[in-house]
Amino acid sequence: MPSALQRSRSGAIVRRSHFLALAGGESVWFALRPAIAAAAGPTVTIAGGAFVIGGKPVQLISGEMHYARVPREHWRHRLRMARAMGLNATTTYVFWNVHEARPNEYDFTGERDLRAYLQTAHEEGLHVILRPGPYVCAEWDFGGIPPWLLADPQTQCRTNDPRFMEPAKRWLARLGQEIAPLQSPLGGPIVAVQVENEYGSFGADRAYVRAVYDALTHAGFDRVIRYTDDGIPELPDGSLPELPVAGSVGDPRSDIPALKAYRPGNPVMAGEWYPGWFDHWGENHHKVPPEGSVSDLEWMLANGCSSSMYVFHGGTNFGFMNGANYSDDMPYQPTTTSYDYDAPVSEGGAPTAKFHAFRAAIAKHTGIAPPPVPAVPHRVIVPAFELAEHADWRDLLHAPVTSEEPQHMEAYGGTYGSIVYRTRLNTGGKKTLSFADVRDYAVVFVDGKQAATLDRRLNQRSAVLDVPENGATIDILVENSGRLNYGKRFT
Repeated sequence: MPSALQRSRSGAIVRRSHFLALAGGESVWFALRPAIAAAAGPTVTIAGGAFVIGGKPVQLISGEMHYARVPREHWRHRLRMARAMGLNATTTYVFWNVHEARPNEYDFTGERDLRAYLQTAHEEGLHVILRPGPYVCAEWDFGGIPPWLLADPQTQCRTNDPRFMEPAKRWLARLGQEIAPLQSPLGGPIVAVQVENEYGSFGADRAYVRAVYDALTHAGFDRVIRYTDDGIPELPDGSLPELPVAGSVGDPRSDIPALKAYRPGNPVMAGEWYPGWFDHWGENHHKVPPEGSVSDLEWMLANGCSSSMYVFHGGTNFGFMNGANYSDDMPYQPTTTSYDYDAPVSEGGAPTAKFHAFRAAIAKHTGIAPPPVPAVPHRVIVPAFELAEHADWRDLLHAPVTSEEPQHMEAYGGTYGSIVYRTRLNTGGKKTLSFADVRDYAVVFVDGKQAATLDRRLNQRSAVLDVPENGATIDILVENSGRLNYGKRFT
């Protein structure tokens, strides 16, 4: 998804400081799950410029939804909403950082049970388009790459640097153990697997893209269609000559002909098109009128295009999983907790006017009456209550770690949440506290009293402090508000 970039190092200009962890990573456990018994299923091929599943040409009408943005108890309801809108497929990214929160510790249990999610999609009659990355963008923290890779500042993510590719290959191999048996010819729902994600918007290293393709093949994702997806101008940089391409489409009437011209004779696939948009903190909620989106959908359906709307249902960025963007005007744009996206199905699971308009357009094109629309899940009304207790953050600190100069969060083994930098000034007066860069929001305390705030969104990097004559303890509470997840400044 068009989004934004990476997170770097926070560096206050102080000496002999102490680091105190306020929030660390969560514990996970690793267990290999039993192999899934192979069963014959529909083959997936390309013939005559079309996707062919089980010997029949298929126009994929898909909608993206992410398992990690929807509580497990609602997975089936949302997938039934997809079927009720007339979709025959669903698309999902796979979030590496969700499943490997710590190196070599993999978790596919509970809310992370990707196999159960894909099996539920299968039970509801949906094909699955899988987008396993290892980078996914998705307005997700660091594009889904685990932040522990940033502990070594020399690591070059999204390149053939062994410090990145070796963990990435191990991850994809472990993912293959979990869900490669769910490919369509083996009796599962997966009909296509995307290689990397919009790489052309980042670089032009085809050797890296090919290494990801080889890693996916080695992991067992070799029974269905493999493809790449890029914005139309970036197709030459992100694609491989032997693979079909999909396009991230803005205006299908201009982008689809360009996609056809780039790879003639291949199926035409709008890998992403946008009936809504995401929000950054400080912005108004994006609203995209349904009329234009319906017109685009009708045009793609009539012209034989397969497509995947981004997104059919957005859900919520739980915990610290939101990513961030940047622009020429704003150096930092963190994505909101809500990922409603003005999608056809709202954040709370309700059908919108867009849903009903899409449902009518798809039914008219296919001639197939969709299933009934499921009831909206019961909503809990929380009565007003008073917050009568609180905890002082200074009471929550771990034992300090001493360093000559402050390092970025990941260097201390942190991943999400906040950290505190502390030092002692032995003289008083007006003092200027300067940062090379603030990542992402800092609150400065002098002897426990708040003295300044620094906001990366506003490019604030310094503050003047009034320090008592005999000196003071300086605390800098720094919040990780979301690592950048898109763009050439990603690393």
